[in-house]
Amino acid sequence: TIPEALDDLDDVEYGDVSEQTYFENVVQDYDGNWYDAVIIGDQVWMAQNLRTTHYADGTPITYEDKPVYSTTPAYSYPNYQESLVPSQGLMYNWFATTGGVASSATPSGVQGIAPNGWHIPSKAEWLVINSVVGGSYSAKQVASKEGWDTSSSYGTPGYDSQTNNSTGLNLYPSGINEQGFSDPQRYGKTSYISVTDATSTGLYGYSQHGIVDYAAINIFYHGSGTGLYNHV
Repeated sequence: TIPEALDDLDDVEYGDVSEQTYFENVVQDYDGNWYDAVIIGDQVWMAQNLRTTHYADGTPITYEDKPVYSTTPAYSYPNYQESLVPSQGLMYNWFATTGGVASSATPSGVQGIAPNGWHIPSKAEWLVINSVVGGSYSAKQVASKEGWDTSSSYGTPGYDSQTNNSTGLNLYPSGINEQGFSDPQRYGKTSYISVTDATSTGLYGYSQHGIVDYAAINIFYHGSGTGLYNHV
């Protein structure tokens, strides 16, 4: 059950990111996992990665070691380690995340893998976070405190990482499980974030390469259909 403050945003007062509100154990998926939620600006976001192996209607999702370019909805484990799932969630390809439905709208209107009452964000919805957080060191404000490779560059998520995550969004650097590589790519360095927007061909969806170990949120897109870092 979503608390009233999440159900009716008109009752919530908004300001800068320091005034966001955090709610524990308010979202449940089909598998029975519970998640926290956070208000940033006038949006409500889940604060942990999904770890469900089913859609909300009970349809199962297939496991693949490296599902990035697959057109079959599939998930894999962060760093190929099932033991990391409780803390980091699962990694989904774009077809699993969106159910193959593309949208550039705000809101996207695409439930995809999200629990009932929630949806997968479009590119435009993610850009709202960037505008709310802003600043030269915006990446630290949305990055998790754990998991980042140590960096000597001031203002990056890997520099004094215990000062990260002032928003509560908690983006973890799970990297990408990609074909052609024996090891996970950019684990400890990059958070990949799902969006519903699709390429002009519609074959693969865009992923937002949300933050690397740079000071600012680095936003660009590619047609790999990755969608691995799944905050919905």
